[in-house]
Amino acid sequence: MKTIIEAGVEKVNASTVLLNKIKFDGKSTLTVQDTKYKLQYNVHMIGWGKEAIMLGGAFEKLIGKHLKKGWLIVPRKTIFNMWNYPSWLPKLDTRITYAEVGTDGKPDEKSVEIGRKIVEYCRGLMKNDILFVILSGGTDDLLCCPPKTISVKDKLDVLATLKASNATCKDINVVRNKLSILRGGYLARFAYPAKVITLIMSDTPGDTITEFAGGPTTNDTRHYLAPSILRRYKIYDKLSNNVKEVLEKKAPDIMDPLLYENKEFNFVDIYEIANIPEAIEGMSEAAFKLGLVSIKLNPSVSGSVREISREYAKMASLLILAVEGKITKLEMYESMKESNVMYLTEKKVHEIFPSKEKWGLGLCLLMGGRPDVEDYENGDGGPNQELALYFSFDWYLRTKQYPILNEYVVWILAGSTSGRDGNSQVAGAYGYSSLGPGVYKRFKEVSRAYEEAKVKSKNLEKLQPDSVETKEAVKICTDLKIEMDKLSVIMPDRVLMKHNVNSMYLNINDGDELLELGTGTGYTYTNVGDLHIIRIVRFQCNCDGSCVEQGGLQNQTDICTDNECSVNPRRPVDQPKPHCCMRITKPKIKIR
Repeated sequence: MKTIIEAGVEKVNASTVLLNKIKFDGKSTLTVQDTKYKLQYNVHMIGWGKEAIMLGGAFEKLIGKHLKKGWLIVPRKTIFNMWNYPSWLPKLDTRITYAEVGTDGKPDEKSVEIGRKIVEYCRGLMKNDILFVILSGGTDDLLCCPPKTISVKDKLDVLATLKASNATCKDINVVRNKLSILRGGYLARFAYPAKVITLIMSDTPGDTITEFAGGPTTNDTRHYLAPSILRRYKIYDKLSNNVKEVLEKKAPDIMDPLLYENKEFNFVDIYEIANIPEAIEGMSEAAFKLGLVSIKLNPSVSGSVREISREYAKMASLLILAVEGKITKLEMYESMKESNVMYLTEKKVHEIFPSKEKWGLGLCLLMGGRPDVEDYENGDGGPNQELALYFSFDWYLRTKQYPILNEYVVWILAGSTSGRDGNSQVAGAYGYSSLGPGVYKRFKEVSRAYEEAKVKSKNLEKLQPDSVETKEAVKICTDLKIEMDKLSVIMPDRVLMKHNVNSMYLNINDGDELLELGTGTGYTYTNVGDLHIIRIVRFQCNCDGSCVEQGGLQNQTDICTDNECSVNPRRPVDQPKPHCCMRITKPKIKIR
């Protein structure tokens, strides 16, 4: 499963995707998705986002001296990591200026300083110039550049008040754009009359590319709504006069010569060079090579992690019930037609409705998107780890509701293409039916053993206080108490409530259920969102008690070694973890 996720990430890798999507004839013709552009040493480049450091560097190497000047604005500590990846290093005679801005994920005065320099530079572009704008995820703090009449603090205070008032993301972004001299198309207006070409690596599934990163090169048709939005949340009257002046500033005349009739800029071309659907296609190709049957489902999953987990478990169970002949196509369609997460059309149901003879070595459900982000600031975890843990409970409950599901091995792997899930140091995690419930079961076992050991040690202390047996009993009791206390801290309900799921995963199975991508810092420097894979395999173990709990034929890692066992040819891409036969037995909880 990890191999499949890695293939998805590689498909949209920032270091290669630009070269795959943009072709240069070595002289003067640049082709972007079948559109040709004539270069005459007249190219300028501006890029924002962590991935821009690779995209921009690759672009300069591609067109060479046709690039007159470039700016790449990235988060702090990004440039230092270039030394870990020699291929990222710019040319010795590079014409790119690198700038690190933002502090702890928040905009700072450096963001404003570099933003205003870029504005002045763009003002000087001429009609025969071409400006390439490269955008990747996480640009809110990088693209923060309010007008000179208000400060960064003024802008952040307005946005913070909106957020505290439970304003929607769309409402917040309308106000954010209005309080900027870069977002909402302002950058493109400054660059006019130059030709503007925007290249986007999108980590926002489902949204139009015109809204990505605040749309610095797309005309914002909603900017006039900013004052009314602030009035709706009863914020407007509390604002300073300077902020109100910016909000009330009128847009260009309705007959703006820079716009087509559809209100789009007539001098701007926008291309999405990497996104979730492409990553899922890469996953599908890898699954096929491994002999697995893949089903590409929703590439724009959104909603709460809790809701997504329930719908994933529901979808997986319906596929199994369908292949077992327990439900019809119509029943499957009726069950999922109103799902906000896994909506299925009649055509899609006919396409994916399973049959046993077509499952090969296993079925893989492929999804992607970006769950609603929770506040992980005070915890240690991320949405993918939470999704995997929630799924373990949802699938466990499904197996209780439909016992026939126990004849199948089902597990999920969820990971961020960036290599970092939330604020943790890993990309994501695995989940299966005995993972979460297994922690509770282990806690009950340890608690019971502790109570028994405590009674025994007290009795021995009364009868034989200095005996070796008494000392051993006391030590056992102490060790059990320590393990019980550690388990109580990583109970699933507790870590989920505190968004601290990573601490639980680190403390079970030696952290083997965590997904790590990339090298060095863990970053892949490729970010198109999150990838999810659910693997379904029919479990037909006939190897004379091979499962760990049955104490059958095992090797030193507690994995069945009977080659005649029909489940062995169906092993997952990454080997099952120790103490777990195909991940359907309880996890052996190892506390660090």
